[in-house]
Amino acid sequence: MGFGAAVLYFPGYARYDSPDPEDPSRPAVAALELTGFLLGLSASVEEAAFILRTIRIVGAQDSITGTIAPLHWLAADRTGKSMVIEKTADGLHLMDNPIGVLSNSPDFQWHLTNLRNYMNLSSSQNQSQTWGSLELTPLGQGAGSFGLPGDYTPPSRFVRTAFLKTHTPIPAGREEAVPACFHIMESVSIPKGPVITGRNTPDYTQYTAFINLSSREYFFRTYDNSCITSASLPGNPDTESGMKSLAVLNQPAAFCRLPESLGTF
Repeated sequence: MGFGAAVLYFPGYARYDSPDPEDPSRPAVAALELTGFLLGLSASVEEAAFILRTIRIVGAQDSITGTIAPLHWLAADRTGKSMVIEKTADGLHLMDNPIGVLSNSPDFQWHLTNLRNYMNLSSSQNQSQTWGSLELTPLGQGAGSFGLPGDYTPPSRFVRTAFLKTHTPIPAGREEAVPACFHIMESVSIPKGPVITGRNTPDYTQYTAFINLSSREYFFRTYDNSCITSASLPGNPDTESGMKSLAVLNQPAAFCRLPESLGTF
């Protein structure tokens, strides 16, 4: 109750354990199945960390792609505690996540260090300055964020999300919190076209989703339909078993029409 986890692609860095059938004291869990494994056994980040130290994370071939996916994980609970899980060549890393953000490669500690390159960023407007006899004034609002990276690489997406999350006012309630989350993620949402993979296919954001760990609500919207849809997760997983179906997520776009009673403008 009140615990969530997500898995992200981690190419070039993920290194898994080799299964050892002669040591049953540390059971092997496939990386692809780790998220569900933790959700089924943990009620908090602390419990998940304890469990992770008792298992091996091993690579297992994905039946769809035929490859062993390189992955790392983000876990959080309703207290606000957040943890990053990485299995690399030098072992298992369970790291407190003070910024509450995770992207893809490089490793999480690299991303945190990289934030130090952007300490000049601010939500405040720059003040006018005088260089010699020339007075310089900002060209417009937002000058404090000049230098915020705008590309779609994982490091830039990490910086943008961390900056926006840090400077977004704390919402007063659910009606403010849900739109605020989606607005933050819009800054790193990739449309079709700007990013083409080595297979000559577009890499784009197929859906965006959030979980409210306190109310157990799941919010999502898809690439083709920006309408926010919600689903309530089981309140008691012990008595409400079974997979929660979200039906067909990728519905076509729907448009709200102003009622005729409003007249014309």
